[in-house]
Amino acid sequence: MRVTREASRVSTEGPETPQALFGKLSPGPGRSAAEVAEHQRWRLYTAMIKVVGEDGYQAVTVRKVARLAGVSTRAFYEHFEGKEECFLRTFELIVRRAATRIEASLGTEADWRDRLHGAIGAFVHAVVRKPCPARLALIEASGAGAAAVERIRAAETLFEAMLIESFIGAPGEFKLPPLLVKGVVSGVCGVVRTRLIAGRERELPGMVDELVDWVMSFQGEATVEIEKLDLRRTPLDSAVPPRFSPTLQRNGRPIEDDRPIILAAVAKLAASKSYYQLTVPRIRDAAGVSLRSFETHFDNAEDCFLAALEFRVSAALEHAAGQAEGDDWAGDVYLTLEALCGKLATDPVLYAVALSEAFMTGPSGVRCRAGMMVAIAERLCASAPPGQGLGQVAAEASAGAVWAVLHHCVMTGKARQRLPRLPATLAYLILAPATRAGTVETLPSHSWT
Repeated sequence: MRVTREASRVSTEGPETPQALFGKLSPGPGRSAAEVAEHQRWRLYTAMIKVVGEDGYQAVTVRKVARLAGVSTRAFYEHFEGKEECFLRTFELIVRRAATRIEASLGTEADWRDRLHGAIGAFVHAVVRKPCPARLALIEASGAGAAAVERIRAAETLFEAMLIESFIGAPGEFKLPPLLVKGVVSGVCGVVRTRLIAGRERELPGMVDELVDWVMSFQGEATVEIEKLDLRRTPLDSAVPPRFSPTLQRNGRPIEDDRPIILAAVAKLAASKSYYQLTVPRIRDAAGVSLRSFETHFDNAEDCFLAALEFRVSAALEHAAGQAEGDDWAGDVYLTLEALCGKLATDPVLYAVALSEAFMTGPSGVRCRAGMMVAIAERLCASAPPGQGLGQVAAEASAGAVWAVLHHCVMTGKARQRLPRLPATLAYLILAPATRAGTVETLPSHSWT
């Protein structure tokens, strides 16, 4: 079936009364009800992409999407139960199209390096050509509820399988361990996401070669040894998680001193309940502060939560960096990550706030996380010796990969047991592309034997 797709500008009448992007399917002899329904669904998917890509998921209403698609709200509800179902099915459509393009690129190249380059190139060019679908899938979906988060995980699994396929035929028939695969996919997506957030997606085609080099740096004999090193670690079975019991009383302090009390309160609430249950009254009640005091420091509950996230992550990184010995960069990277894993394993509030809820706070959380990835990359690579550092793209990708592995560990519910067994894998995600050596000698043996 061929349909005419005539796009026009959105009306300036207001957010709830957009001008339809498409004309209705003209009637004709032999036009089936199925054809009409298919055409309506396509228009609704396109309208959803436009609204979310330009204004965000929170701006979506059934009325707005229906009017933009040129259908009635009654017709909308004949296809979807509500805006969430329409969004989820649109997300799935975007993922299927991206997977189809990447799969096609894999099938046209015989050499594994060319397949990898084609797969990453196909992904990047799809983002540049159509940034609105990319923003929906890579940024807005994380704030669209638990069902959307499940779709994100399914999409990640699909692209991880495609990455494995792109390595078929590589020298040595090596296989990336599952955690490295997860980290590599997240690292590439993180670089793309950061450019989308900044509105700089047109820079991405020029980064394809750097991303391919970064991925290829994990192709080495040392790769298969990483999991074995981590398995030799001893879990912190004797460690007792500290009780989180901050002092939440004002004790006569002026309003200017309430900020740390509020940050402690929101972190505790987020860890014990859920980000979605955070409200200003609940935070104020837990902190024992007035509305005036809260509004002096924060605009809303989300702003407060993200400030607490940044504070706790920065404090954890400062603690971890303090464990480095300063005489060997590769060893210090390992020791820093080892200390960070230990801190996360024994601080349930930290990992609940930083690695669980932070991934479900929508675009603001995604932007916050992107900023932290850049900061972490800069911190880990600042003291690298000449010839062993990371460029900006590789540093962002490695930091995103480390964060993704930590997040996966927490989300599986076994963080306390698994976190102490991750330092070698995490260090390798930094050191392999930095040194291009592909050897386990870059890791300090005294830390894992």
